[in-house]
Amino acid sequence: MESELYQLMNWPEIEDILYSECATPKDILGPAVCREGIVIQAFRPDAVEMWVKTGKGNRLTAMENVDKGGFFACLLPGKKIPAYTLVYETRSGQKIEIEDAYRFAQKIEEKDLKAFQAGVNYDLPDMLG
Repeated sequence: MESELYQLMNWPEIEDILYSECATPKDILGPAVCREGIVIQAFRPDAVEMWVKTGKGNRLTAMENVDKGGFFACLLPGKKIPAYTLVYETRSGQKIEIEDAYRFAQKIEEKDLKAFQAGVNYDLPDMLG
């Protein structure tokens, strides 16, 4: 693994994702701006390879498979998070392109989210549609 990328990763949080013990996956998954550039992390247990597709030229940047459980990451140059999609290849060889849900801002207000987590948000059907 690329040493610079390895140093940027939070391995205890990655293990929490892998073992479904993470209560706040948005803290680690998706894009994050750092001094070295933009780190994009994704969890796709069904993927054998994964790329980040950016720009009008549909440039593909390979993501490193940092854990055989399906955790992928890459480091892009720059300081502004670009519009991007994720492309991954399944074990059967099928290539699938998806939006990275963690790229988008949270739409639910913090107070509503806390009420949901406490089991007392009675407006949930209105919030989620």
